[in-house]
Amino acid sequence: MERSPPNIQKLVCDNCWRTVFSIKSFHIAWSAKSAPRRSKSAGFSYTTPTWAEMQHSIDSMQCRWCGFVSRMIMDCRTFQLRIRFSQRSDIADEGSGDAGPYAPSVNVDPITHLYLAVDNRPDFKYCVHTAEGDPAGRCIPQREILLNVDSSTAYDLIRQSIDRCLRHKFCPSPRCIPLPTRVIDYKDNPPRLFVSSQGIEDKYVALSYVWGCKEQPHCTKQQNLDSYTKCIPLEYIPTTIMDALRVTRTLGLRYLWVDAFCIIQDSKDDKAREIKQIRRIFHNAYLTIVAASADTVYDGFLHERRPPEPTATMLPFRCPEGVLGTMQLRMGQHAPANPIDERAWCLEEHVLSPRRLIYSSHTLQYECQTMHVNVNGAPNFVSPDNGIPYLPYHIFLSKIPLSSNPPKDNNMIWDITLVAYTRRTVTWAERPAQRPWQVLLKQFKRVWPNSKYIAGLWEHQLPGCLLWNNHGGSQCRDRPALNLAPSWSWASTNGEVSTNYLDDVNEGIIFNRDTIECNVVPAHPGNPYGSVQGGSLVLDIILHSALWDQSWVCCPT
Repeated sequence: MERSPPNIQKLVCDNCWRTVFSIKSFHIAWSAKSAPRRSKSAGFSYTTPTWAEMQHSIDSMQCRWCGFVSRMIMDCRTFQLRIRFSQRSDIADEGSGDAGPYAPSVNVDPITHLYLAVDNRPDFKYCVHTAEGDPAGRCIPQREILLNVDSSTAYDLIRQSIDRCLRHKFCPSPRCIPLPTRVIDYKDNPPRLFVSSQGIEDKYVALSYVWGCKEQPHCTKQQNLDSYTKCIPLEYIPTTIMDALRVTRTLGLRYLWVDAFCIIQDSKDDKAREIKQIRRIFHNAYLTIVAASADTVYDGFLHERRPPEPTATMLPFRCPEGVLGTMQLRMGQHAPANPIDERAWCLEEHVLSPRRLIYSSHTLQYECQTMHVNVNGAPNFVSPDNGIPYLPYHIFLSKIPLSSNPPKDNNMIWDITLVAYTRRTVTWAERPAQRPWQVLLKQFKRVWPNSKYIAGLWEHQLPGCLLWNNHGGSQCRDRPALNLAPSWSWASTNGEVSTNYLDDVNEGIIFNRDTIECNVVPAHPGNPYGSVQGGSLVLDIILHSALWDQSWVCCPT
């Protein structure tokens, strides 16, 4: 007779223990983990009790499986339920860098899922993880998301992620390069401001964060510059920046770049000079710390996170060799939104950084040009609902290779970047002239060196990119008071914009590009990426009658 740990067996009722969680039945479900994704026969099938019978098991025996299944079945009759596991990696060869065209692969280790099919209807899909030290861990690599982001475990996982990144084919190798003009040196305590006027080469960390205030009272100014080169009193350093210094030092690094202390805030000349270097600073950083969870510079980001919702369902798990453990199931969830996702400046810092350590509101994540993961490999709460764009890996190389992303993929990345930027907090009337946007445009110019940027549009995408649309709701009812772009450009409107234009070939549309004439006059000569004084567009077209569908209008009058 089988003997099982009573604490595990009591997770389910007697009926479920004899059926779903019997040795034979569970083995059939687990053995299906390598079956084709759309298999209709793999796994273990059984007839469920009625909904009322399951409710009785829930009330009398606190059966978690009956509670789990009954949430899917709101009926009195019985159902045929098919159960199967799946375990596969998102990418076959991490070193190949075969990430998606507009986002890194989100996981590297084999991901375990449980599929439930009710009466052969489409599957319900659940992420599976187990606790550290649980016997099921030998079969299930995933754990719950990391909550203590300032633990020794967290720093070990960060180092492992960086080491893994160094083996990626398309991730740029970190190297010692000339330091920015100023960095915070945290070799000793208290830290000090180090002025790198001699071109000293070393690795440094950059911080991307939200100020959340108009001014930081103890930021670097002309009057305290000299004293800060000797020491910066710890009580002058806001919590978010202090947390970043702690992470930098714990990882064995010495220098941190943060705008509030490394740019002289009351010097227009220094601001202008250093802001021009932002792209290089984040591009060359060994690592960028993203304080995504902090609303202000005083909040910090190293606090322990709350357990995620909804709570996972713990159930028995039978290992193939007969050992009994537990698994935890939860429906797939997007990563929660963060305060930093609302800032346009932070988008620039994010997409230009080769390696990012993201202190999100729910856990700690690592991101590079190949992978975007929770640092401990937890399969859930990884990708944001509204994804942050990932620029093509090759724009980070000093010389762009002949074989780069296909044109359609680059167009898709452009559209995602535009959507992500225009939905963020900026002064909409001045949006085309925003410096963060201009920095991103210069990166895309490396991808399309032979294309001309025309007030929000790229010449090689004409005329298809004229099919832009605005999802800004009430924002797009009125155009900006300052007319900074022609009416045929999305830059003349307020609100979130998409240029998801029709593909000429796939849609069967042929354009005579020789008949297009498009010109703009920059408001500031020598800056083709800023606002414009005027522009003209000439198209040789054929008009067709069409039916106007009012339901598709984003801004009803």
